[in-house]
Amino acid sequence: MPKVSEQWSKANATSQGKTDANLANDALHLGGIEANDYATKRYVQEYHNGKETALKQYINQQDQAMLNEAKEYTNSQIRNQDFSNFAELEDLQALNNNLSSQITEGLNAQKQYTDKITNQIVSDTNANFKDVEDAIGTLNGSVNDLFQSVSNGKAQVAEAITDKGVPTSASDSYSTMATNIRSIPSGGGSIDPNYVNTSDATATASDILNGKTAYVKGQKVYGNLIYTKENEYQVNPDNPYPDKAEVELIYGEKEGELDIKKVKHNDYDIYDISSDNKLLVVYDEDDNKIKTFLKGINSFGEEAFVQVENQTGELQTPEYTFSDLGITGIENYELKKMKFSIMNANQSASGYECRIAFLFLHSVQSDVAEPNFKCFIFRISTYDGTIKTQNEQVQIGTTGSINTSTYYNRWEISSTGTTTSANSSATNDIIWSPDSYKLAVVYRYDAYIYDFNDSYLGTQADYSKVVTQLLNLTVGDSGMVYSTSYRSLTFSANDKILNIIKTASYSGTKYLHSTYVLDTNFNILKSYSNGAYSDELAGKINRPMTFSNDGLYTVGYDGNIYSSTINYTTGEIETTLVASTGVSNITKAIFSKDNKFLIVINSNGIYIKSTDFENGTFSTLYQYENVFDLNIISNLKSFEIKDTQEIIKTVSDEQVLVGLKYQGQTFYNNIFNKSRYTAKQEDVKAGKTFIGFDGIPETGTMEV
Repeated sequence: MPKVSEQWSKANATSQGKTDANLANDALHLGGIEANDYATKRYVQEYHNGKETALKQYINQQDQAMLNEAKEYTNSQIRNQDFSNFAELEDLQALNNNLSSQITEGLNAQKQYTDKITNQIVSDTNANFKDVEDAIGTLNGSVNDLFQSVSNGKAQVAEAITDKGVPTSASDSYSTMATNIRSIPSGGGSIDPNYVNTSDATATASDILNGKTAYVKGQKVYGNLIYTKENEYQVNPDNPYPDKAEVELIYGEKEGELDIKKVKHNDYDIYDISSDNKLLVVYDEDDNKIKTFLKGINSFGEEAFVQVENQTGELQTPEYTFSDLGITGIENYELKKMKFSIMNANQSASGYECRIAFLFLHSVQSDVAEPNFKCFIFRISTYDGTIKTQNEQVQIGTTGSINTSTYYNRWEISSTGTTTSANSSATNDIIWSPDSYKLAVVYRYDAYIYDFNDSYLGTQADYSKVVTQLLNLTVGDSGMVYSTSYRSLTFSANDKILNIIKTASYSGTKYLHSTYVLDTNFNILKSYSNGAYSDELAGKINRPMTFSNDGLYTVGYDGNIYSSTINYTTGEIETTLVASTGVSNITKAIFSKDNKFLIVINSNGIYIKSTDFENGTFSTLYQYENVFDLNIISNLKSFEIKDTQEIIKTVSDEQVLVGLKYQGQTFYNNIFNKSRYTAKQEDVKAGKTFIGFDGIPETGTMEV
């Protein structure tokens, strides 16, 4: 619909060219208001301005009134306020000055401290850089030395391989050298003295528990496996021999002759020689020291045990006071005996390690009762005479579960019986087993037999945890009818036979025996003895004086040799007469370690005989008349004839058949001595073969 102004303009469109006033003012029309009313933009603007001015005046008037009202209210409130307790201006200014002074002082102190620490750090860093620079210089020198040492070592190895017929250069790689070593022709030469070919064994050091030893591929292996697991150990049965088959024969060495040397050491009453004949240990009563001597050449060019000095005259072979060894509490005791064990390094990489025991008897009257005897045992090296005096802490376990254990280098034992008397003249002796670390201590009428462990899970050096008393046997008495006195005690057949000889004083001196057959746990299966009125082996053996080391032969008091068959389940002994030694009324008999030689003593002297059990002949090699005292040294490998200052030791010069291989398995007729090595089946990874604690080929069972 058209607006009014539009209608108005159309109605006057015919105005013959005159300007329509409405049209002229059309842009100023406002809502149809006539132009004559001057309803223009100007009019509207002036109208609006007038209204806005009036509104502003009104607002200003209202604001001024309210402001005046607020000011009056504020003034009234201030007029009514008590300012007497408010701080004055000068107080605020003083406070401001004090705070500013403290802040400035604190900032200065902090800056000084920071500067000091910074300077110290810079100084330390510079010093460390100097140390690092010096260390790098030293390391460079060491690396150069190492390279030179390796180069020299390769040259020596290459020369040794070339000497064996396979040309090798020092510039060859280690892989090439290893290949050349494997190419060295084998055969001939001496067989390992331990009587075993173990080339088919598969166990490695990482398969064997840390601290355990086994014999693999002709070498002693020292386990480095860190692992523990509890499981029951099952002993393998004896090896069956195949009836017939194509087999490979295995040879080893056997004692073939005796070596007799005059050795100057009888200046000392208490001494012993290691079973490898390398070390003499004595007690020097003049200065109360334990002294060591190594096998060597004396100033007269003679083979002898000597103390070693360096070029400046300093003594190299160790000497120890009791205090040096940690032997305490012996003020009322006297050293009576010392004795070496078998050679058997359990953990050390050295094959020279064994043990030595010192026996002390109560010798001084005391106010307080003390043990009748004390015995101290140490690890010792026959290479240089070093005695280990301190137990060690070792770690055994699996990753995430490592346990600390005590590894023992020394042990202590003492009698349960006590005394206040001086008993240094009482019967006493110490005897090691030739096959293990079992030790017999003889005191008066009893023999106490102990076994020793190497380690205990815990840091406490508690000897009750690692020393076990296995037996307490009677070796004499002071009965009303007749008294008996101890004479000797021997272990045989891998500790399965104990034989004790006593003398009795009734109707003249008589020799009595007590023989014990034991199981593998050292329990007595059966015992035999003869006394004043009975002989439990009568008709079998005429008072057995000793058993061979394998338990297969027995020497009777009458000088006869008997073959013996022993049932190690029931303890029954059956014997068959083999032949006579030609020496009667024997007072002592000793077999050498592998039974090649027999030494017998009677009232006429000492006889050393070679043995031929198969043919029943015993030939006299040496005879010492009117000499009746033979000292056993080093577990049946050496003997000393005191009156002649001679040491007799066995020497290997003969090969002998010791076993065979059949269908991939190895069987032995002369197996290792039990406990020569310490690894058991549970100590070796499952499926790995080795020779360990029981001395027979075994397969590991440890599941890792």
